[in-house]
Amino acid sequence: MSISFFDTIKEILEQSGFAALTIQQFIMICIACFLIYLAIKKGFEPLLLLPIAFGMLLVNLPLTGLMEGPLGDQPGGLLYYLYQGVKLGIYPSLIFLGIGTMTDFGPLIARHLKFIFRCCSTIRYSNCLYSCYSFRIFTTRCSFYRYYRWR
Repeated sequence: MSISFFDTIKEILEQSGFAALTIQQFIMICIACFLIYLAIKKGFEPLLLLPIAFGMLLVNLPLTGLMEGPLGDQPGGLLYYLYQGVKLGIYPSLIFLGIGTMTDFGPLIARHLKFIFRCCSTIRYSNCLYSCYSFRIFTTRCSFYRYYRWR
């Protein structure tokens, strides 16, 4: 019994999830692979591109069930539980802490005067904002006023 190479490849493609691959998923997988290439090989913002591209790749894999929620006593997919961190607002604070940890403060500390100017400008902006808010200077056309209305 001889089985040709092409018949074997055809069986693998039919039995795997690639048989259910749509053209939209294929295009997004190609874009994800291109972004991974740019992040790793070319070094274009790897801290940003690599997680985005990997997420694009995971979401567009066919028939994996990564985005499905729990059904009965079966657990949900991996991306469903990761999305719960987005939905509950856990990740923004973690991202803020991570970016703050990776910030290089060497040039800022080396120039003390620039550091003092930046602190003063931040304090000045905050004081102006809060004083306008406390004296009710905002008009109804101001988006800040619409968002934080007096009750």
